[in-house]
Amino acid sequence: MRVTVLIPTYNRAKDLPNTLRALRHQVYENFEVVIVKGPCTDNTDEVLEEFKGQVRVFSHPEININKQRNLGIRHATGDVIAFIDDDSIPDPRWISDLVDGFTNEGIGGVGGLVYNHTGYTLQYRYAVCDRKANPNWTISAPLTPYQLKGADPFVYLQGTNACYRRTALQAVGGFDEEIEYYLDETEMCMQMADHNLYLKPLDRAIVHHKFMASHLRNDKKVLSRPFLVAKNKAYFSMRNAREKGDLAPTLKECEKFADSLRAEAKMHHSAKRLTDDDLRKFEQELVDGIRTGIDRGLTQNRKSTTFPPIKASDFVQFPIIKPEGKRLAICFVSQEFPPYSIGGIGRYVKDLAEGLGRRGHQVHVVTKSPDEPRVDFENCVWVHRIPQQEKGDWVRPNMTSAVRRCLGWAAAAHAEVVRISEFTPLDIVPVPNWDSEGIYCLLDDRFTSLVTISTTLKTVCEIDAVHRHSPDVESITELETAMVAAAKHIATPSANQLNKIRKDFRVTEAINNGHVMHHGIPDAEVTQRPEKPQDRVRILTVGRLEKRKGTDLLLKSAEMLLPQFPNLEFVFVGNDRVPMESGGLTFRAAFEREHKHQPWFDRVIFRGMVSEEELPGEYEACDIFVLPARFESFGLVIVEAMRHAKPVVACAVGGIPEIIVDGETGYLTYPSSASSLIHALKPLIESEELRQRLGQAAIQRYQEKFSVDVMVQTAVDVYGSLTRRAMAA
Repeated sequence: MRVTVLIPTYNRAKDLPNTLRALRHQVYENFEVVIVKGPCTDNTDEVLEEFKGQVRVFSHPEININKQRNLGIRHATGDVIAFIDDDSIPDPRWISDLVDGFTNEGIGGVGGLVYNHTGYTLQYRYAVCDRKANPNWTISAPLTPYQLKGADPFVYLQGTNACYRRTALQAVGGFDEEIEYYLDETEMCMQMADHNLYLKPLDRAIVHHKFMASHLRNDKKVLSRPFLVAKNKAYFSMRNAREKGDLAPTLKECEKFADSLRAEAKMHHSAKRLTDDDLRKFEQELVDGIRTGIDRGLTQNRKSTTFPPIKASDFVQFPIIKPEGKRLAICFVSQEFPPYSIGGIGRYVKDLAEGLGRRGHQVHVVTKSPDEPRVDFENCVWVHRIPQQEKGDWVRPNMTSAVRRCLGWAAAAHAEVVRISEFTPLDIVPVPNWDSEGIYCLLDDRFTSLVTISTTLKTVCEIDAVHRHSPDVESITELETAMVAAAKHIATPSANQLNKIRKDFRVTEAINNGHVMHHGIPDAEVTQRPEKPQDRVRILTVGRLEKRKGTDLLLKSAEMLLPQFPNLEFVFVGNDRVPMESGGLTFRAAFEREHKHQPWFDRVIFRGMVSEEELPGEYEACDIFVLPARFESFGLVIVEAMRHAKPVVACAVGGIPEIIVDGETGYLTYPSSASSLIHALKPLIESEELRQRLGQAAIQRYQEKFSVDVMVQTAVDVYGSLTRRAMAA
């Protein structure tokens, strides 16, 4: 079945591209996209350049959604025509589910579920409306009485998620062109009922309606221009009343409707969502709209139209993104994710998820929300931001606050994974070991879960007494141990880390058959670059200022090297508020207290935490990157520095020797040795030629081994093997 997706648009240049990009991820292939523009005054034409040759675009001189729709139908080549708004995002199976809904020739139209602007809360499942334009959204199945010829109330489908046979649209005369906005789709559904064309609401075919600002509602999503709403309510109800001879009660309905809009406007005015001037204009438009609608409802007939035969040669198939091989449905769990503060896990999940999405896989990320739940489509990824649970059957007496925090999030994440799986059968659920946030997903046999084990809390405590003496560390470590033991599949970012897991935990089948998945990162655009004196040699480190990261070793090296090299400076980027083992002082505070009178003191720069946008500039501005960590399961910041063609000096621990080729892309040093660190840094400080040579080798190794494409392909191979294994079981 050939499908036309028809999108009327007016001044939605910011939102329309996201609708079109989401359509690239449809699983259904045989469809075209027809866009009908109103008299746009924004840069809609400019943004449509991205889709030139992929969509067919037509223009209409009026702001009238039904005239735009009818124009689009005239040019459509589809057997069925699916309607979606220019501020809505379709689920990947949207078209496929709609097409599957046409199970027999008697079905004139189908429509699916609509989520509101949060993407999480259902706006529409089923709805009916009476002939006075009074809707009921609380209706439940069965809907048979509302689907009969002449039904009152009758089933109606949401305008942003409805699909009709072209023959049905022809039979009813298209959309009523008297209606510019509001009740536009409702009137169409009434015509379908009167022509004995069956309408079928589906329990799938999902659309997320973002309900953005428009020419009728302001940026607070408040109706500020009520003329068309009032006019079309009165027109619709009075035209039906005229046919039935039911005028007096309908006039009262119109007055009641006007009063409800008036009361709502006053409420928004009190809440400062409408100004005094807005309220005055609102009242005038409301009165004019009701008066005009009554007049036209009493005097005018429906403004129908006819459509020419389909011109099949006009069809332009919209290009979807198809992965090589099986399209995987993947749901990551990671409480770290942009735009909130993120570390290595968050960056890894973001880059991997977006890389998989760009290849055409269906990718979800369940992450933590600081407030209300919401779902958004961002950079080819469905991002589900969910608040932590505070109550549930997971709560136990005498539970520590830390365990409660971990399990509260794990329970919330699991609940959202379950909700996603109700519409999208999931192939794989990758979860991190940190905070045991995927433990409930692991315990649910409905999912194939993969635990990605980076640095464990057990390892952190071995290195840093600050964590070892934390009051909650024992309970969290027990939780982490239980999670690793429950895992059916594990992956580590390095072979070294996999071997360490085998030593640190009871070896299970999952651990024994673990997968090594090196991290990779995309190319970075430098939008901001910090200032640096031209003659300076800058040494940079990125990460928390703590013992595990070797902060003490680098500060000791700075103390020794800065007096020897007047053109040298050290820059520390990362959280510098972590207390040392010895007490409440941080590494930064202790260093500043001891060395603030030294002549070289101003050449030690503490940046603190920087944004994701600023970080590439920090790498670009440095000459040498250093990570003297006492343990790293991988060392993502090393790869980030190599991406910027920087030589790297780091300790030969964990997964670091799998990244750095000693003497070619940088230097490996002895762990916990400041003298070894100084010995490796000196030749790089002294020789620009050496820095350039090692830096070029570093960027080449990044491109060959640690690019995002290499990481994504590894993930596809591993996830695919686990999916095939699960199907065979």
